[in-house]
Parts: sequence; structure tokens; C-alpha cells
Amino acid sequence: MRCPNGSARLVTRRIDNESEKRVGLWIRVSTEEQTQGESPEHHEARGRMYAEMKGWTVAEVYHLEGVSGKSVLKHPETQRMMAEVEKGHITGLIFSKLERLGRNAQELLYFADFFQERGADLISLAEAIDTSTRTAGSSTPTSPPWPNSAGKRPLTALRHPFPSGPSLASHSGEPHPLGTNGRTGNSFRTLKSLLSGSSCTNSS
Repeated sequence: MRCPNGSARLVTRRIDNESEKRVGLWIRVSTEEQTQGESPEHHEARGRMYAEMKGWTVAEVYHLEGVSGKSVLKHPETQRMMAEVEKGHITGLIFSKLERLGRNAQELLYFADFFQERGADLISLAEAIDTSTRTAGSSTPTSPPWPNSAGKRPLTALRHPFPSGPSLASHSGEPHPLGTNGRTGNSFRTLKSLLSGSSCTNSS
């Protein structure tokens, strides 16, 4: 749907009763991390604990164990997750930290726009970012201009080759710039600011 001035209006499907919220868990753990004791089961347990604390229902678990974070957009589990956000089957995605969602900053910015436009939320535990806690609002999308007549980027665009972009740098062992140090913000604006300032890494 478009506003009278022609700009796209963000579509929201936020559930009034947060206790009815259905979320997915995103599990992407590198092979190296698994050898260091960071098992997929450990990440899933943390996500389930957070969902239980919020009173949410875990409806899906997306498994990308051993998958490189350099580009995850075309992975079958990513496609399944996006389709289930599109149809409202889940309205939030929980993951251990941003670099577990993926390391390509351009793809992560795309995810942020995709979720925001559909009234769904991204929850990163390590960075203490939970967009469900914000007052619903809108900001200018930062991803490539692929909206359809409803102001939403179509799923068909996700099947096209995605432009290469910078990767999200690891902040392991260091205070995160928007982490749990009192400067955390919960809005998509904060999330996009973090992603836009990411540097590159070749890690998985």
C-alpha cells in the first residue's frame, strides 16, 4: 500500500498480545566453533530460553550448521524462513548474535528491511537488540529499491544473484559497539546503524 505522496507505507502485522507471538530460531554455527564447544544445541537452548522468558512460542527452527556466513540469502533454510515471515507464520527471529545470522553486511541490511516492512522482529541475544520492544514506527529502507506495489520486496528478488558486499566483522572478546554496555538501542534504526558501520572479515 502506498501513501498519498507516493511513498511506500511499511506493512505491519504486529500482534497486540505479545504472548501469542510465534518466532523462529536461527542456528548457524561454524564447524570451527562446534569444535570449540559452541554446539548448535547450545545456541538453540539459549534462543528457547529467551522466547520462554518473553512468553513467545517457538514455531520453527532454521538449521544452517556449518554454513558459511559470507552469503546465506539463497540458502534453502533462508528461503524457507523468509517465506514464513511473508505469510505471517512467524513474526520474529531469534539468533545468538548478528554474525550468526550472517557476515555479509549488505545481506543483513536486506534482512532488516524485509523484517521491518512486514512488522516482524529481529532479536540478537549477544548485542541485546530486540526490535519487538520498540514503539512501532518507520524509517527509510536502506536496501536496494526492489519494493512491489505494497511497498514490500518480493520473495522472487531473493532468488536472484545478490550483489557482493562487506561482511560483518567479529567482535568476539571485545565490547560490542551497541552491546550490553548501556548504549543498546532496540529499533531497526539502531540495528541498521550497526550494520552500516560494519567492517570486513573473511571468517565463516
